[in-house]
Amino acid sequence: GVVGMNAAKVALGMGAQVIILNRSLSKRLTDFQQQHTSQLSINL
Repeated sequence: GVVGMNAAKVALGMGAQVIILNRSLSKRLTDFQQQHTSQLSINL
């Protein structure tokens, strides 16, 4: 949700490697992944 995405943004801003676990790949999650490809891993 919104809170999780904001938490991921904060963690990425602090230099963390972020892993997002999700059941479906939404448009919002796809856009977020494209913006942060080097630090973000999304597992469905």
